[in-house]
Amino acid sequence: READDDPLADAADRVAASIGPGPHLDFNHVLAAFDADRAEHGVKRTARRTRLLRTALTERDEAAEPLVRQVHDRRTVEPDPLRGRFAPADARWVVEYEPDPDLRDVEQIPLAEQGGVEAFLTREVLPWAPDAWYLPDSVKVGYEINFNRHFYRPPPMRTLAEIRADILTLERETEGLLEEIVAAEPISIARKLRVYADTSVFGGCEDDEFRRPSRRLFDQFMGGDMILLLSAVTLNELERAPERVRAVLHSVPEEHTEFIDLSSEVEKLAKHYIDDGAISSKMLADALHLALATSARADVLVSWNFRHMVNLKRVRAYNSVNLKNGHQRLDIRTPREVMDDAQVRSQEL
Repeated sequence: READDDPLADAADRVAASIGPGPHLDFNHVLAAFDADRAEHGVKRTARRTRLLRTALTERDEAAEPLVRQVHDRRTVEPDPLRGRFAPADARWVVEYEPDPDLRDVEQIPLAEQGGVEAFLTREVLPWAPDAWYLPDSVKVGYEINFNRHFYRPPPMRTLAEIRADILTLERETEGLLEEIVAAEPISIARKLRVYADTSVFGGCEDDEFRRPSRRLFDQFMGGDMILLLSAVTLNELERAPERVRAVLHSVPEEHTEFIDLSSEVEKLAKHYIDDGAISSKMLADALHLALATSARADVLVSWNFRHMVNLKRVRAYNSVNLKNGHQRLDIRTPREVMDDAQVRSQEL
């Protein structure tokens, strides 16, 4: 401990002797005890010392009482839960609490949203997080230009001839073992593609910009021309989607789908993506999508997520992690690319 904080440490010892060593589930009560001790011994509780107390004495616990940041007189400040101002029942004051940084999120809301930010929060957030609020000063109004979406030029998918050449090379390396397995039959070009679709593709079926290629892709799933790979992560995200988006999944016959389990190997690979800096820890769901598609040896992962998925720099980073950990490369495309390539192949046939 630093020399100038010895009085604070002494105060901590006295408070622990007074209210017990804990753990306590109400840090407000602990701070009140410090204030009482401060008045008796003349120890100032500065903002810096308060931060030291929180850093040294506290840890996050969902069962703990919320930490009060500021209290207002109800005669001068009106309660407004959407803006973080709460009023206890029959109380004369309005309370603001310290936000939990781990639960903070950023949402992009269309300028034309009926009712604005508050209507969006009421409809999309409060049913699942009733104590959520937003800070009006943090709201930024503007336009975002997604350069990946408009200027990204993906490399062409490998041709059937290239894939066949790779398989034959592997056959020679394994001294004919592959030939024994497939009984030396010609390679079939009619094998159904196994496609992992993240949640953005389901939503794309109801989006003006992405509707046509997304629905063309789902037509392939419904007709059994391609196999839709599903996971618990996808199903969980769809549970929070509008009914019309969930209906897209129900349109695909169960026999044309394949479910991928969320195994410890998948979770370990997702952690590698994060630890290697390929993707942020805040994007854990996207990391799991990538790991699930890789572990299932999907032919392609399709997405409309240009920021974290269909992005050449990130695809290279993901595949670098895959190769380093003994997995195959993962092809990541938009539904439009997959459908255009499927049309070319059908013409070649």
